Amino acid sequence: MARECSRRLFGKVIVAVLMSVLVLGNPGHSMAAGSSEEEENAEVGPFYWEMEPLSIPVRSKRSGRTKYYMFMTLSMEFAERSQKEYSERLAPRIRDAFLMEMNGTGAVHDDPANGVNLALVKSRLKKQAEKVLGGNAPTDILVVRVIKGS
Repeated sequence: MARECSRRLFGKVIVAVLMSVLVLGNPGHSMAAGSSEEEENAEVGPFYWEMEPLSIPVRSKRSGRTKYYMFMTLSMEFAERSQKEYSERLAPRIRDAFLMEMNGTGAVHDDPANGVNLALVKSRLKKQAEKVLGGNAPTDILVVRVIKGS
């Protein structure tokens, strides 16, 4: 009976110690200091917004007919969270501007063996983002993924 009572007491002590470690965090740091550090770190940029993939037609230079589609995933980099949030609210406008830009002119090098001209794509899309977003434009546009469709 005494042995069982001491096991229960030991178990309760272990639970109490674990709970205090979980609640208080690291010894020597108060909860307020830990949460304010997390809040400060959460507000430090850059902030990224990965868009849904764009379906971009790749056309034949001679006939203008669509040969295949490229599916391109882009991520935009912002210096401030407010710029990212503003851009997310204007997602349909940005997508439309990007699709219109990419539909009008090709994204593939003159020699198709070289693939997508990423530098050209990024600069053209950045100009479109600046037109749509003005002062909330991204600092950079990153091409995350390009997949050739059918």
